[in-house]
Amino acid sequence: MPTLLRELERVREPKRPRWTWAAASIGGAAIAASVAVGFLVAPRPAQADACEDVMSELESIWNDERRAELRGAFGTRKAGDGMQDWAGRWLAVRAQECEAAKSAERDTEPTACSASLRDRFQATVHAFRTPHLREGLSYASVIAKLPAPEHCIDHPDDAEWGYGGLLELRDIDVEVEALAGIGDLEVASARQRDYMTLARELGSDYGVARSIFWRGEIFRLEGQLAEADQDFELAYGMAWELGLGVFGAEVQMKLAAVAGALGKVEAVDAYALMARAVLAEYRPDRVAELLQVHGLGLVAGPDSTVRERGVDLLLRAVEMREAELTQHRGTRELLSEAHENYARGLLAVDRAGEALEYLDMALRVHQEEFGHGSWRTRGILLQKFRAVLELRRFSQADLLFQAVLEIDADAANWSRYVEDAFWFADGYADAGRAGSAVSVLRAGRLIAKENSLMNDVARFDSELAGLATE
Repeated sequence: MPTLLRELERVREPKRPRWTWAAASIGGAAIAASVAVGFLVAPRPAQADACEDVMSELESIWNDERRAELRGAFGTRKAGDGMQDWAGRWLAVRAQECEAAKSAERDTEPTACSASLRDRFQATVHAFRTPHLREGLSYASVIAKLPAPEHCIDHPDDAEWGYGGLLELRDIDVEVEALAGIGDLEVASARQRDYMTLARELGSDYGVARSIFWRGEIFRLEGQLAEADQDFELAYGMAWELGLGVFGAEVQMKLAAVAGALGKVEAVDAYALMARAVLAEYRPDRVAELLQVHGLGLVAGPDSTVRERGVDLLLRAVEMREAELTQHRGTRELLSEAHENYARGLLAVDRAGEALEYLDMALRVHQEEFGHGSWRTRGILLQKFRAVLELRRFSQADLLFQAVLEIDADAANWSRYVEDAFWFADGYADAGRAGSAVSVLRAGRLIAKENSLMNDVARFDSELAGLATE
């Protein structure tokens, strides 16, 4: 850190160095000087020794090599100079922070405020060093928006001070993925819009591409397949332009899923095989995921031979997950998901008895990992309802629909409760159980009326009238 230490020699004292938890007799400028410069050249008391490591806290993130790397990446030294100046300010604050904390006999680790800034700085350096992440970025704007380290002097407990910028962009991506995964599409859609806004504000081409990708996924989960296909095609084009093979393969998996929902078997195969060529080389850990997408796309098709081929792929995914678990241990949730998807395939080829066995395994493993009533529990129970209806085990079906509606009620998710009631009623009606269908529709109608879902009340009335005439 020689260059960074030289930069510290010219760091000026903050205008208002007020440490609410430090001894009043310790001057901010004196602390910064003694820690940043003085202790490197003069004898030091034992008290100062504890703060020597402060100067190395950014070494793994920022150093002369990183600075030179950014000069080559951006074709100017300005990006590196700006990051260097900010790093110097952060270290000066950390030096003061450590000395003041030591004098007050407090923990000398970074405060919540300083730690959050270090995370923001690390995320920024990572983005600047990564070609596809820095594509289109305005480095001057990103650096200018790095929060002032001096804020931490008066607000050491402000853990949110460092949040924002490229760190926030990364976090939103993870958040939208999680929300879409658990089916909270309304919130996911709102956060996706935030993602797009921030990506455009920062000039992040990669962020814009990822935001479009997640918008497409939300469309797909909502059943708006044409819109999903359009967004995925756009995201794939951007991935190609950015040279992102793995991201492009991820988009192709989603295109395969859309093609499967549309019954376009040839397109499912084409997208899946192209994605597999990339993932097998660069992300072999995601091949089992691809096999499941490919298999589910095929089992949705109209031809029994194609559906059987899809089941074979889903079984291979189960075997891969079992092998991964044996080799690497870790969570069994991925194996549970593979069991569930294989069961879906078995249901598509009229093997309900075997499907029920795999659904029971999937549910047991999932509940051991996450407990009862989780977001996946409901999905597995829906598939079990299909299986027991096919096996004509109607008493079990009654218990399953009640369990699912109870999950909806516990979550106060009344719109989902209503849609589930219609789904169960359709299942009962198709199985020739009109009386059970009527019971479910009446339960759903009651909930819809209690929650002022009057359009749904009218739908229930229409369905009930239709069953009465049969």
